[in-house]
Amino acid sequence: MPNLILLDILMPGLNGFEVLSKLKQNPVLCNIPVILVSAVYEIEERIKGFNLGAVDYIVKPFLESDLISRVKLHLELVNIRKEIIINEQFNIQLFELHIDSIFLVENGTGKILKANIQASKLFGYTVEELLQLTIIELSAEPEKTQKVISTSHLTNDNLINIPLRWHKKKNGTIFPVEISARLFEWNNKKVYFSSIKDITERINTEKLKNIQYKISEQLNSDINNNSYIKNILQIIKDEINIDSIAIKYKNFTKNITLLESLDYDNDFSFSEIPILNSYQNCNQNNKCICDYLINKSNSKLFTEFGSFYTNDLEVFLNSNIINEEQIVYKNECYNAGYKSIALVPIFNNKNEKVGILQLNHLTENFFNSEILIMLEAISKSLSLSMLKKEFIEQIKESEKKYKDLVENINDIFITITSDFKINYISNSIEKLFGYNYKELIDKSLSEIIYNEDIEIINSNFNDLLKNKINPCEFRIINKSGQPFWCRFSGNQIFTSSDVPKISGIISIIEERKQKEIEINYLNNELEQIIYVTSHDLRSPLVNIQGFSQEIKKILITHQQQVNIETDIEKLKNHFNKIHNTINDFYNYIFPSITKINVLIDGLLSLSRIGRVDVKFEKIDMNTFFKNILIVMEYKIKQNNIKIILNNISDCYSDERLLNQLFSNLIDNAIKYRANNRESFIKIYSEESDKTVTYFIEDNGIGINKSDLDKIFSLYFKSIKLSSGEGVGLAIVKKIIHKLGSSINIDSEPDVGSCFKVTIKKIACVKINRSTASNEELKN
Repeated sequence: MPNLILLDILMPGLNGFEVLSKLKQNPVLCNIPVILVSAVYEIEERIKGFNLGAVDYIVKPFLESDLISRVKLHLELVNIRKEIIINEQFNIQLFELHIDSIFLVENGTGKILKANIQASKLFGYTVEELLQLTIIELSAEPEKTQKVISTSHLTNDNLINIPLRWHKKKNGTIFPVEISARLFEWNNKKVYFSSIKDITERINTEKLKNIQYKISEQLNSDINNNSYIKNILQIIKDEINIDSIAIKYKNFTKNITLLESLDYDNDFSFSEIPILNSYQNCNQNNKCICDYLINKSNSKLFTEFGSFYTNDLEVFLNSNIINEEQIVYKNECYNAGYKSIALVPIFNNKNEKVGILQLNHLTENFFNSEILIMLEAISKSLSLSMLKKEFIEQIKESEKKYKDLVENINDIFITITSDFKINYISNSIEKLFGYNYKELIDKSLSEIIYNEDIEIINSNFNDLLKNKINPCEFRIINKSGQPFWCRFSGNQIFTSSDVPKISGIISIIEERKQKEIEINYLNNELEQIIYVTSHDLRSPLVNIQGFSQEIKKILITHQQQVNIETDIEKLKNHFNKIHNTINDFYNYIFPSITKINVLIDGLLSLSRIGRVDVKFEKIDMNTFFKNILIVMEYKIKQNNIKIILNNISDCYSDERLLNQLFSNLIDNAIKYRANNRESFIKIYSEESDKTVTYFIEDNGIGINKSDLDKIFSLYFKSIKLSSGEGVGLAIVKKIIHKLGSSINIDSEPDVGSCFKVTIKKIACVKINRSTASNEELKN
């Protein structure tokens, strides 16, 4: 079938107008657009063509491009018309198949112009009946809220949403709805498209959630058991708008007695009602109030859960039940004015009935199946809540004992989640590290771990999550920023949610670790001393041994000569030769002995530093350096060295050890001066919050980069012509270690060197962290 027809007017047989008329009368071909093409250009002919249904009229002769553009335009219009038809059909299907009730309503009058099948099902009217009503007639709202949509100042595309309104069905049932409406033009009328959704289930669900949330809040409170149950009953009563409510619970004698009630008259008592475990027992014994509801009229209900209700208590009272207790019970309910009653069983965790939730209302037809379903869910929540309350109290008692145990040990007990966050930490963290345990909860453990050790603890925790138990050692930063060595030993645990956690104990091992570090340092130092000493002592000892053996040989030869020689002059000459030779040997032996003495003196000086007790005190460093320079004044003047002494910051340290340290550094600066330029030594300091750095800067011969990591080694000399024995800087390093300070050096050959010594500004005193007060720890 063609998409478009080009039709001439002047043709043999039927002319173009006659053909066009027949096309438009044909139901199959009538929608095909026709363009008339003719040499006839009179206006009357064009009007006739358009009246017969032509979409365009092209006069011959014409331009080819004009014809093509017009054809393209009308073909596009054909596609648009098809799309409109498809959309109309789609919208009709969407309207009819929508899960909500859809109405097309005339604005102002509220007359229903269209309604879908869902609207018919929801309200109980046929579609034809709905079209005879106004939207207001479906409302159960008071008059002032009935016309909220029809009287609103709606504008095109202005969407109105009303989250809650009450409508009524054909049978009079009132139910909650949510309304959405939008105004638009339809058949030259102002209408609005209204979607009405039944939200009964949502309202009941929200109400149930609200009740359960409030019950949960009560469980989390610290009020006594009876008070919290009364509060829960009040919540249920208020949320469902019940007139009276009570709960009966099975006591230790297995009888059902009143536990708590609200708003019953003083004369009304909750009489004994047997609770049987099943429908069959209830039906067979005829001793249960449920019996009537199981077997009688449809105005009552008995569910599989065990609940029942009646909305016509008067009819219920006239029932023929011979059990006297039940008659008394029924009469009490009726005499109190109640017309509707519901009883919902309460089960324990073994699915045994242990109680009844009773609800009464003064009006008829209050209860329905939806309300009963909600009450049964509340009953489950209530039974679980009562059970949970007992468990919580037991858990709290157990936690208290556990916490008392944990809080009274010197170590830190910690629980960490799989994402490395602190879930629990004992109070001892404050005593040992200065943190309040509350500020660490839900924070990452890495925030208090020394940066270099984070990988260690991460690896350990990953092993623990794989059930590989492997204690690890790392450093924790205390609140003042100081790292302390700790040991963690733990294992994986699982919570009720099956989420793995790591639980364990952190022990302080700072003292042990410092001793290990000290031992390692001393071992390394000892190895170095043994190696260097054995190497440096070997050379002079070899000299002494070699020359001593030579002297021994000469003396033996001399003795043999004396024994055989009789000429005194020859003996004298021989003796002089021996004397000169031995003197030459002594010139080698004595320096070797001197070198051995120097080496031994260096070792003794080094060992003495290790035995010195450190006494920290505040030092006036300006006076301190002036005293050192006075002692060295002769050397300084003799070598024409300029001293630059800036204002120096004070510190806390051991003055004797510092004197030796800086005396050695200044002496080195004098010793290794550059002879080709005027020498200077500059002494100054830089201060931070906790430390002072002292600079000993010179313009001497400098040190090669390859020697910078060796200069603090025992007996090392950076230049062979040095007059020293390589002990001075080794002593400096030993003192630095003893004081817990640090030293660095910048140096460049033929430019000079700068030694930087960093010392704490405040006193550093070792304390026992397990017994120290918080104030001591902060200091």
